[in-house]
Amino acid sequence: MSAINQNFSDAARRWRALSQNIDQGERERLAPLVIAEINKLLDEFGINRNEQSAPFNPSVLQHLTEKGVAELGALLRPEQTLDIKAHLQSCPTYGAHVAAQSNGLALEGNASEFACYRLPDIAATPHVIEIANDPALISLAEQYLGCVPTIYSLNIWWSRPARDEGTRTTQSFHRDIDDYKFLSLFIYLSDVTMETGPHQYAIGTHTKEGLVRILAQSLNLEDTGELKKIQRSQEFKKVLASLNKGQSDLAPEHAESIIGDNYKSYIGPAGTGLIISPAGFHKGLTPRSDSRLMLWVRYGTHENPAVIKDRTTPVRVANWQTRVPDTPKNRYMNRLIINPGG
Repeated sequence: MSAINQNFSDAARRWRALSQNIDQGERERLAPLVIAEINKLLDEFGINRNEQSAPFNPSVLQHLTEKGVAELGALLRPEQTLDIKAHLQSCPTYGAHVAAQSNGLALEGNASEFACYRLPDIAATPHVIEIANDPALISLAEQYLGCVPTIYSLNIWWSRPARDEGTRTTQSFHRDIDDYKFLSLFIYLSDVTMETGPHQYAIGTHTKEGLVRILAQSLNLEDTGELKKIQRSQEFKKVLASLNKGQSDLAPEHAESIIGDNYKSYIGPAGTGLIISPAGFHKGLTPRSDSRLMLWVRYGTHENPAVIKDRTTPVRVANWQTRVPDTPKNRYMNRLIINPGG
C-alpha cells in the first residue's frame, strides 16, 4: 500500500491547498472534480466503488442528501456499549473536544466539561473499528460521497453538565469545513435525553442552496415577490456570504433569528446512530443533568485539512485483521487511522 499512500498524500497536498479560503459554494463546485480524480487514482490501483457491497434503506440516502441528516436507529447492542465503556474505564482522558486541542496532560477526576480519549485507546476499544467499517455504512458513504471513503477521524468524548449554553464552539450552531464533501457518524454511548445533551441539526443547511431557503424562510414573508426582491438585495447576499464562509459559528441570538425552529434534536438510548453532513449547521446541546458519551467516525474524500489540524497519525492495532477484513480497499479506507504493521 506504500505506493497508493504516497500517491494520495501527494494529491491531498494539492487538494488541501485548493480548499484554502473558499466558501461553501466553491467547495460544492470543486467537489465533483476532486472526487473524479480520486476515482481515477483508485482505478489505477484496482480499488473500485462497490455500491452494492451491503444493503441499506434507500430512504436513509434520500434523507441524507435532501436534509443533511439521517437517523440510523440502533447500531450497537446494549452489551456492545457496555463493552466499550468497560474498556474506556482504564484509559486516560484529556480536557478537550479532541485530544490534539488539549494540553496533553491526562485529566484527574471529572472536572473538565469536555473529556476525550486518544486515538490509540479508541482504536483498541471493542466494536469501534468494526462499526466504522460496517459494510452497510461504507456503502452509504460511497453513494453519498461518490467515491470510496477515507476514514479520517475517530473520536470518543464526554460532554459534561455546565451552567452556560452555547459559549463553546461545538455547543453553538456551527458548520465544519473539513473536506469538499464529508460525513460524520455519531453513535450515543450513553442514553441521551433533552437533559443530557442531544445532537441538534439545522435541517437542509448543508448546501448553499438549502441555506438560501432557510435564510429566506427566517424573514417570514408571505409575499413571494417581496421575498425574491429581498433575496436579490446586497444585505441578504452579505449575510449569506458570511454564513457560507468558514465554520461560521453562530451566537445564540443569531442562530435563533437565522435558523429559528428549523432544527431537530435527536435523542435515544445508548447505541443509537445518526449520520450527518457536517457542512450543515449543528451543535451538541449542553447537558444539564448527566454526562453524555459519544463516538464519532468521519468519512471524507482524502487526507484533508482536519487530519493536519488534529495531528492524526495511524496507530498500531493489535490483531486488526481479525476485526476488519484485510483487503486493499479496507487498507486504503483505514490508512489514516490504522498502521497495518501493528
